[in-house]
Amino acid sequence: MFGACSTFVESLILGSISIDGDFAQNTLCSASSHFCSAEKQFRFPLELGNQRTPTSQWTVTGAGCAILSKEAISKPKITSFTPRKNC
Repeated sequence: MFGACSTFVESLILGSISIDGDFAQNTLCSASSHFCSAEKQFRFPLELGNQRTPTSQWTVTGAGCAILSKEAISKPKITSFTPRKNC
């Protein structure tokens, strides 16, 4: 999966389901975000030259990764999850 921080937990859930269902032995779950990617499309399009409000947030440029393995016996481990139900 590719996306920002909001999809990192979803990739952990899907990776753990794949391992628990014997579809995979190992999964690599990662997420990344780049400063200009969100601003270009949604918040303050850089092409327009808008000024940011003093309370506006800045998107971080960063990445995170976790490896899930069926063989791992050490902690931490995923034992359960509760998906959100949309109303």
